[in-house]
Amino acid sequence: MRRLFHSASTALAAGLLALAAATPAQAAQGTLHIGGHQYANPSGCYPVSSGDQVTNATNERATIHAGGICGGAADGIVDPGESATVLGNEGLSLYIR
Repeated sequence: MRRLFHSASTALAAGLLALAAATPAQAAQGTLHIGGHQYANPSGCYPVSSGDQVTNATNERATIHAGGICGGAADGIVDPGESATVLGNEGLSLYIR
């Protein structure tokens, strides 16, 4: 009986994990503008360069990072409806959920 309970609980846990993994990630709703590029319903990490104008016309906060691939310290925040210019060596990437 104990072995049957263990097998059933393991199968239940595996099923719940599979269901959680199948749930799609939510992208920001709206448009993110970086330099001359537009990204509809963006999600993830985007490269930015010094002098780029970033306009966040989404419903999510964008974070500018000091390192590439959204690594390093967060150098700035661009809230929904706001714009910012990437200055100097500030920000080599931008993350938005």
